[in-house]
Amino acid sequence: MRRMIRRIAASCAVALAAAAAFAGSHETKLPGGGSVKIRWGDVRYRKELLAQLSPGLTWRIGSGAATRIELSGAALLGENGAIFPGEATWNLRYWAMDRWELVAFEEDDWKWSEDKRHFAVVSCPVWKEGMAAKHTEKLEVALRGVPGKAKSGPPAVTEGSGPARVELPPPVEHSKDAIAELDAAPWLEAEFRFGDLVGLVQFECGKPGEAKGARAPRGGDKAKTPLRVRWVQVPSVRSRTELVETGTDVPFGFLEEGEGAARREWFLRFCGGEFPCLERIPLGGPAGAARPPEIEGKRVAVKTSPKALGAEMKDNVLTIHLHHVDYVFEL
Repeated sequence: MRRMIRRIAASCAVALAAAAAFAGSHETKLPGGGSVKIRWGDVRYRKELLAQLSPGLTWRIGSGAATRIELSGAALLGENGAIFPGEATWNLRYWAMDRWELVAFEEDDWKWSEDKRHFAVVSCPVWKEGMAAKHTEKLEVALRGVPGKAKSGPPAVTEGSGPARVELPPPVEHSKDAIAELDAAPWLEAEFRFGDLVGLVQFECGKPGEAKGARAPRGGDKAKTPLRVRWVQVPSVRSRTELVETGTDVPFGFLEEGEGAARREWFLRFCGGEFPCLERIPLGGPAGAARPPEIEGKRVAVKTSPKALGAEMKDNVLTIHLHHVDYVFEL
């Protein structure tokens, strides 16, 4: 009986500790299916905290345990990476009051480093809230699933209005068809409020896609190397096509080579312009590791136009379907 009581007491202590670690939570449904939930540790706003900021400092977005995001039934594509269904850790990295980044990675740990397997680094515009009634005494996080035409946006900030200045990339001149697709595409917004500061991160929602293949033996290898590519099937294909045709790099997904202890993982960034290429960025490798050469590809015009960004693999050849062109890469 005493052992049972001790077990029950220990279980209660663990449950209370978990509840204390995640004092705040918020969840919502994703447009097009699935759900998302975020949990963070409670932290009170104090001006002294801002005085401790230094370039490169990474914050676990709360106190205690690492802030966790749980995705179900959908994948999200950020400006510089992809987050697939499952659970991940979010941190905010500070560079200046008008320049923050959201870093998503796998490990359940608050301390981020280059050695961790991070799979998204997304810009997070930050500005000062102008209405006193909306100032917060502690960290608040809100998630919203919205169509593209209903996306929020940072307020216009003029020179001299304060130290927080919003710098956004220049708008892309999309065609009417691409704008219509973007307006209908599902998005997820994560809004952070802390004192009089507001941060906003936006992700385009899609579905996870996967293709498997194998590479013939090379060098000292005696067997084929298994290959797996994962990507996000975003619906706004025309806008992706127009970005690629203007030479803009577009995030694609992940490449896994090998199995078990020999497995290596890469983040793939699709390079546009006249000569298509895939840029491989090491995941989970040592800090400062050199990137491998880009994978050069070729364009093949096709008659059909897919309704979603897709891909397929036959042996070691990866074909990316993007609107009216196929892009073929030998991995």
